[in-house]
Amino acid sequence: MSNDGSCKIYTSIGLMSGTSMDGIDLALIKSDGKNLISREKFSYFPYSAEMKKDLQFLINGTPNLREIKIIERNFTMLNAEFINNFLQEHKISVSEIDIISFHGHTIYHAPEHNITWQIGDAASNSA
Repeated sequence: MSNDGSCKIYTSIGLMSGTSMDGIDLALIKSDGKNLISREKFSYFPYSAEMKKDLQFLINGTPNLREIKIIERNFTMLNAEFINNFLQEHKISVSEIDIISFHGHTIYHAPEHNITWQIGDAASNSA
């Protein structure tokens, strides 16, 4: 909270890729985390045929750990590229973004066993 009692307004980017495997949705939102939620800009990036094939392989095939990590890296870089292109297109400086929410893409989900696995390396510093 600032000295005048107001809350900081955070600018965030949220990424979502769902089970339809059609692409990535992006939302730019401003919020104080309590009372204000301002939906600012939205975008969509369709997956290439190769990315769809890779995700389907991870979900329905029998990938080894090396294959999973390679596809995860490609998926992470695709999301980073999408964010960078979005910021450039809307003339937004990366320094204006306070947080990026990136849950990755689910490749295994067994709630009856309390197991879920998402690919995507949100901590990657090379993106």
